[in-house]
This record gives sequence, C-alpha cells and structure tokens, in this order.
Amino acid sequence: MKARKSFLILVVIMGSLISLKVKAQTSYRTGFDNDDETNGWMQYRKGKETNLGWEIDDGGVSLSKRVLNISPTGDANTNPKIDWYVSPKFRFDNGGKIDSLSYMYWTFMGTHFPEESVEIYLLEGSQDPDLSTNILLCDLSDKYSGIKTWSDTNNILIPKSGEDCYIAFRFEAIAGWSEISFDNLKIVMNESASIIDSEKQSILLFPSPVIEVLNLKIRPSLIGSKYAIYGLDGRNVLGNNLFNTLNTKIDLSGLNSGLYFLSIRNSESTEVHKFYLE
Repeated sequence: MKARKSFLILVVIMGSLISLKVKAQTSYRTGFDNDDETNGWMQYRKGKETNLGWEIDDGGVSLSKRVLNISPTGDANTNPKIDWYVSPKFRFDNGGKIDSLSYMYWTFMGTHFPEESVEIYLLEGSQDPDLSTNILLCDLSDKYSGIKTWSDTNNILIPKSGEDCYIAFRFEAIAGWSEISFDNLKIVMNESASIIDSEKQSILLFPSPVIEVLNLKIRPSLIGSKYAIYGLDGRNVLGNNLFNTLNTKIDLSGLNSGLYFLSIRNSESTEVHKFYLE
C-alpha cells in the first residue's frame, strides 16, 4: 500500500514539473542603455547611405538611451535610404511575441511623405535582410505625430519558426524631416505551443495547402480587424481589408504559388500566420 502511495505522489510531482515546463517562457529585454543591451544588434544599410543611420542616443523613455534614426536623406523623390537595425539571434520554435515596445515617430509639422515607412519584421535564416525570409510583424508608418511623445505597442505575435530568427526595425525615407526612436523592447519566446490558450486562438486557415481560395474562420472579437497578405519580400499583395464576418473567403487565384503571410491587426495586437499557396 505504501509503495502505491509513493508511486502516486511521484506521479503527481512529476506531473507538476512537466506542467511547469510546458508553461515556461524565456524572455529578452533591452533599453539600449549600455554595451550589454546593444550586444549583437547590427545595422544594415540597403538604400542610399547617408550620415544619418541608426544610432544610440540620449532621450529614452526614462531619460536613458534609445535607438534613433533621422531623415531627411536629400535627393527628394529619388534613391531612398533603407536602414535596418537587427537584433541578436532568437529561436521561436513554438512562437512568441513582442510583449512590449516603446516608440516615438515624430515628423516635422505632423506631415508625412507616403514613401516613408516604419516597420518591424521577423527575419528567418539570416541577420542580413537580403539573405533572410522577411515577415512583416507590425507597420507603424501611420503612427507619426507632430509632437515628440512616446507611445507603446505590445502583444505583437511572432509565428513559429524552425530557423534562427531576428527582430528587425526598418526605416525607409526619401525626403522630409522626421525621427523614429525605439526603446524598452521585451521579447518573449514560447517554450511550448501548449502555452497558447486555445480560447485565444484567433483564426483557422484552410485548406492546407491553399488552392486558389483561402478560407478563414475567426473569433468574434476580431470582427472589424484589418487583415492583409504579404509575400516573401514583405510587400502587401492584396491591400488592406476588414473582417466583417466570422467566415471569410479570399480569392488568391491571381497570385503565384509559394509561401505567404496573413497579418491581422487591431488596436490591441498584431499577429501573423503562414500559409502555402499551391
């Protein structure tokens, strides 16, 4: 009898340990305040190279450091600057999220050039954007202001990936006068897919692979959210749309076969889902 009780206690303890392991997460934080917090970050300049690239500067959220990029670039309407600032390597084998991030996107007199963009990407396979698969996670291009004030974005979901991954800030500008700053970044890596509450799963995509028509079933809270489809080059291939019903069909017959990404954004979060078009 004692042996059986001991066995049951051991099973309970082991079950608790397994449960804790399943729910475990690892995280990364940086405020770009010292060498340790900027270690592994790299700048890649893919457009016109000016003397105004990414730099670590004073004036962070709590009067500490921040990472900053400034336009103008000169040569209006020609040859844009395209500057990337790319993180150290992460693994997102079971997904993750940008738990929080502070940003300040200031434009002179609150004006904005349509060619200017501020985006956050997941890079798969390489830290160099030209050698990686680039997945758009969040587009901040319309978040500019004529007042220098910090804002926060959070809960930007990161899809599962079996490759080495990097988080990247991308700033493209042709002319104008603006600044984009980032600070207080926190990234969470899920150690197990089971950490995601099934009640919070946002959508169901089918069939797999997709043949001409992508079917989507969403949870009610996503009605009114914006969705868009991006190719491997990170560019929007079908424009921005709204979820008006719980079941949506998207005609993809005009696109070439390959890997695509569905991005869903609302006031609370941004998430990305992969699918393959046959």
